[in-house]
Amino acid sequence: MDEDDRKTLVAFFNEHNEKCRQLIGIDYAAITVRRYECCSRYLQELIRTKYGEDDLLLREINGEFVRNFEFFTKTEKKCAQNTAIRYMKCFKKSYSFGYR
Repeated sequence: MDEDDRKTLVAFFNEHNEKCRQLIGIDYAAITVRRYECCSRYLQELIRTKYGEDDLLLREINGEFVRNFEFFTKTEKKCAQNTAIRYMKCFKKSYSFGYR
């Protein structure tokens, strides 16, 4: 298994969030970074409750996981459509960061 096969979602999400925190006032508003942090917590909660793990490998993330995350934000976290979309955008950006 090479290094790319060991990359995990939560680890890369947290790395992304740390870089965003350092850019508050430069590229990001504090509220945006808080949204990323909340999104990370929601992802971790979904992974623990649905998958019984603390983290998932990036290569394990697929369309089903993305749909499960959107469903989770709407049902378990009671997010309205626009809020769920904002979390999905956070997820997309951070997930893309993992594949830089």
